[in-house]
Amino acid sequence: RCGCRDFISPNILKLEMGLSEEIELSDAGFKVQHQINASSHRNSLSHQGFSRLSMVLSSMDSGILAPATILGRNLFRKRVPDSVSSLTLCRLSVVLVSAVCVAVALMGSRAFELLESCYSIGLAGLLVPLVMGLFWKNGNQTSALLAMTIGVGAWLIEWTFGIEWPLAPVGAALGFLVYIIHARSLESPVQSNQG
Repeated sequence: RCGCRDFISPNILKLEMGLSEEIELSDAGFKVQHQINASSHRNSLSHQGFSRLSMVLSSMDSGILAPATILGRNLFRKRVPDSVSSLTLCRLSVVLVSAVCVAVALMGSRAFELLESCYSIGLAGLLVPLVMGLFWKNGNQTSALLAMTIGVGAWLIEWTFGIEWPLAPVGAALGFLVYIIHARSLESPVQSNQG
């Protein structure tokens, strides 16, 4: 049987497998091979750096676009004339959210703390309306806004006063409670009129 390995010398195989240190070459050849390995190591580090930068920018992009879309389509759309397109509202919302993000970042917090705050506000403010809207037919926009206000309020207390114990889960739990109480209060008059 004749295969490719019959025509490849052991030194070439070692080079292809990255085992250049085991090859005994002349001084000039070793220097060339060492430079090749250092160059590939630098390229590897730059690829790792670019991949990390890509992950960070992707997270930042999502973190800006999600609230901007919610603001543009749900909050601003009701208060702006129909002559202004939804795309324009979303673009303006991106600028607004980006400006707020830059202002918060300039306050001197570390990146991990900013990321933690981002997920905390999502838990405190958005979890309740999302879950209740998907799985419970009762409640309305006011129920959702009350729950969001309670959740974001708890997060703001934690963030403003630097409380080490996370209040976002407490805010989310209170948001669930407020949502349910408000939704039940909407049911009561309807049931009494039917009875």
